[in-house]
Amino acid sequence: MNPLTNVNRVQILDEIDRLEQKSKNFPQLNHKYNKEIRRLGKQLLLPKRMAKEQAIVRKGQDMTYSEVMWLHNQQGYTYKDIARVLGMSIVKFNHYLKLHQGKIKIHVNDELENMKHILRESDSTIEKNSI
Repeated sequence: MNPLTNVNRVQILDEIDRLEQKSKNFPQLNHKYNKEIRRLGKQLLLPKRMAKEQAIVRKGQDMTYSEVMWLHNQQGYTYKDIARVLGMSIVKFNHYLKLHQGKIKIHVNDELENMKHILRESDSTIEKNSI
């Protein structure tokens, strides 16, 4: 079960209700009460966010670009951290980001030629080893 049990959730919701009542009774202190209500609200969301973070991190190399960006927008996740989870160097990760942001164009023909070259090299290595 999440660290925030149903009992704790009810207590937090009760506290939020209490603060909202105080806010209505003492409008001059609204900013103080609103700040506390936001802080308590974040506590309610924390377990869901943590669960989502853990699920995404467990995906490792299979995470999507949108998941990468979601992690980066969370406090505590740098691009270096995410690159490590993906199993990439920071240089490759920066290239990955630029590709997704449209800052680098891939020329399909160039990539195909590169792949053909790699295949030819591996074929010649296999032929040499089998002789």
